[in-house]
Amino acid sequence: MLDLGMQLHIRPLCDKCNQPMTRGLYNVPSGLTVDSNGQLSQAELARAYKCPEESCQRHYDILNGYFSISGGRIQAQSTPQTCQARHGRLMPMYIAEIKSKTSEIVWRCAFRNCDKTETTTGITS
Repeated sequence: MLDLGMQLHIRPLCDKCNQPMTRGLYNVPSGLTVDSNGQLSQAELARAYKCPEESCQRHYDILNGYFSISGGRIQAQSTPQTCQARHGRLMPMYIAEIKSKTSEIVWRCAFRNCDKTETTTGITS
């Protein structure tokens, strides 16, 4: 199982439908093994968050940020906010809160022991 140092108490919001995502173990392509046709030949169980909406296929994890899985590949990867605070490399942040009155989006770093936040203004989907 892949453990990327992600905090366990986070509750990311989906970047497409703004619903709170649920934590679980999912077959997230690791990207480490690719066959001659460019297809992933191996998937690894990884701790990730998934949108609970049936029609939404969005996931979030600390390695890929927000993404969808289609045909055994990570698709539509998108995390505009990243953090390099205490961990020495860029890590995708997650949406922790959306303030409807001001359209502010509060992003937080999911890396263990990092408390960095950023606030942006705009639409997530």
